Amino acid sequence: MKDAVIVLSHKIDKRGRLSEEYKKRLDKGIELVVRKKAEYIILCGEKADKDVKKYVIDKGIQADKILFQTTSKDTIGEAFFTKKQILIQKNLRNIIVVSSGYHIRYRAGLIFDFILGKNFNIEYVGVRSSKLNNVKVIEDQMNSLVAFLKSWGDISAGDDEEIEKTILKNHDLYKNQDL
Repeated sequence: MKDAVIVLSHKIDKRGRLSEEYKKRLDKGIELVVRKKAEYIILCGEKADKDVKKYVIDKGIQADKILFQTTSKDTIGEAFFTKKQILIQKNLRNIIVVSSGYHIRYRAGLIFDFILGKNFNIEYVGVRSSKLNNVKVIEDQMNSLVAFLKSWGDISAGDDEEIEKTILKNHDLYKNQDL
């Protein structure tokens, strides 16, 4: 059994309605916990403790098996803040990351491998999406990945101190914030 499954966020509208793609990700994470493939489910994103919590509990997950990371605003933040605020604090080293297949394949897997580093055993599960072979989506994912790769210079994978400095100095969503 893995320690936890991290479900990467997706769109939530102003009324708190989850996108269909997000529901697929959540359903896969829920399935993994229910089938005893992971002990905890980690929900990421600013609204995870509100809108998403109800969905997960309504699907049968006990509240004490749900962990929240609500600082992140993108995939980089999901990897970094989940590591800093949950994985290290609770000594969770064996994890599953769930997202859409295209997101895992073209970007999220590389981001999590880099930010978490070698001390974590990571399995990736991609849920089906019609976007997997969509050229525009692939192009957007690749452009985002190139921007990510250019940000890090010669920083080593898993170097928490340097990664945090870089995020707080250079990343538009977290720049100059006291996190």
